[in-house]
Amino acid sequence: MVFRNHIGRMLALLLAVTLVLAAGSAAAEGRRRTRLVVSTPKPQTTPGPEDDEELPSLQDVEGGGLGALQSIFGGNGYATSTFQATDTSAMPVVIDRVNRPYEYRNFEFASGTELLKVVYPPIYDCDAALIMCGGHNVLIDCGDAAQSYSVVDMLSRLRVKRLDAIIISHPHHDHTDGFPVIAANVKVGAVYSNYGVDFNSHTQDLYRWAAEAGVPVKLYGDGEVFSVGSASLKTYLRVGLNGSTSGSAVNNASAVMLLRWKGRTMLFTGDIEPTGQVQLVGNVAAGALKADILKYPHHGVNPVEPVFMDAVKPKLSIITNKDRNKPAQEGLTWRGWPFINTRYGGVVCQTDGNCWLVDRLIDNWRID
Repeated sequence: MVFRNHIGRMLALLLAVTLVLAAGSAAAEGRRRTRLVVSTPKPQTTPGPEDDEELPSLQDVEGGGLGALQSIFGGNGYATSTFQATDTSAMPVVIDRVNRPYEYRNFEFASGTELLKVVYPPIYDCDAALIMCGGHNVLIDCGDAAQSYSVVDMLSRLRVKRLDAIIISHPHHDHTDGFPVIAANVKVGAVYSNYGVDFNSHTQDLYRWAAEAGVPVKLYGDGEVFSVGSASLKTYLRVGLNGSTSGSAVNNASAVMLLRWKGRTMLFTGDIEPTGQVQLVGNVAAGALKADILKYPHHGVNPVEPVFMDAVKPKLSIITNKDRNKPAQEGLTWRGWPFINTRYGGVVCQTDGNCWLVDRLIDNWRID
């Protein structure tokens, strides 16, 4: 009887050790798998209770949010092989792996290819976009105060320690108020404004924050061309205030900026509203605003004017909004124009000069 009890205790001990070893192995496997886990933006196949006024974007209807599985500069974590094209001239101008995650899902630009990158952080109801080319970095707008930390997080993960310039499209809080936090975390060569210090309270704050950070403020005007490495950024200030300083007047007078590199283009539009869009088209040469990708005006709050879209002819629009963009999304969906909304996460666009590769940002991404 004693012998049997001893054997029983030995078997119980052996079983316990086996279970502990198995648990440790499972935990280790879980840790290995955690590195591949990404946060998928909320699928929005139908409007939820909190989104009664929200029209789901194309990627949520067609892709179920699968674009979130893609890495920061292309590809996805589950691909077993990578297709690198040495000649991309015959590929689509915009490869949109957010709306169509299965098309070209294993494509990457050939190793060593010089690229222009534009990164939109995961912010909404405000604007910020980082342009990277040839080791140079320029930020268009700073976001608002509340979401400035998302902009700083983007810069940190991209290992951007210095911005050559911050260019403000117009002086409103959702484009300027992120400046103090950004300037406290990275070096800024200069901030460019299209208004003097005493125009409104936002310009006064901006100039004061810049002085406190030791960053010079420079004025820019219509037709100014900024260099970002070998890329160019041309400003259009063709809509005047017409004696008004109202919010809409300032929005309409936003600097519209055309980014050009080799054969590819992107148009940044600030908050220009429909009346300003019509005026702008009438005040520029035909074809001047044509762009592959459009940063949709005013966060999608207003429907875009058809004459403006006819002038730009974008193959993809990017909307920086959360809850107020029904007019934009309804109009784009009705016309079959693809778009991406930053409410579901940031966006990275990169080009070799032949085609754009557009991906959704993911959580825990980092450039090594």
